[in-house]
Amino acid sequence: MVLTLTLLSCDKSDSEQNFEVLKERFNGKYEIVSATSEIAVDLNMDGKTSINLFEENEKILESEIVLKIYEDGNIFTEHWPIEYIGVQPGQLDSTKYNPSYSVTYAKYALSNYFQFSENQNDIELIDPTPILYYGMLDTVIIDARFVFPDSVVIEKDETLTVTSTRKLYTFDGYMTVKVTAKYKRYTKLT
Repeated sequence: MVLTLTLLSCDKSDSEQNFEVLKERFNGKYEIVSATSEIAVDLNMDGKTSINLFEENEKILESEIVLKIYEDGNIFTEHWPIEYIGVQPGQLDSTKYNPSYSVTYAKYALSNYFQFSENQNDIELIDPTPILYYGMLDTVIIDARFVFPDSVVIEKDETLTVTSTRKLYTFDGYMTVKVTAKYKRYTKLT
C-alpha cells in the first residue's frame, strides 16, 4: 500500500511539474512577425501582387495567437482578419474585383483545444470543427473564410509557424492559397 501511494504521488508531481514547465514555456500571447502566401496575391486591389501579406493587407499586422495552458486542457486561439464585401445580395461576382464593392476587414478569433506532440515540436488541435451557419431554406453552409490551421510547428527559438489553407478575396476574386504565418511570444499573460 505504501508503494502504491508513493508511485501515485510521484506520478502526480511529475504531471504537475510538466504542467508548470509547459505553462512557463508556452502560455501567453504571440504577435505576428511575418505572413506569406504560396503564390503572389493582390489583397489591397492596387494591381500589384506580392507573397508578403503585410504589404497586401495591413490588418494582418493585428493577427495574434493566444495559448492558454491549464492543468486539465490547453486552448489555442488565432486572431485573423476576415473580409466583408459591401455589395447588394446576389450581386457579388466572386471571380473578380469590382471597384463598386466596398471591402472591409474585421478581426475574428477561432479557439480550439489542443495538445502538444510528444516531442513538443508541434501543436495538435483536437477535432477542429468547421464554422457552420444556416443559409436560406435552413441549409447548412460552411464559411470557408474561417479556418483552423493545417499545422502549428514550434521552432527551436519557440516561434510558432502556422500554416493554413485560406480563402482570400483578391483583385482576381476569391483564391484558395496556403498561408504561412510566424508568431513570437510577447507576453506570458493571457
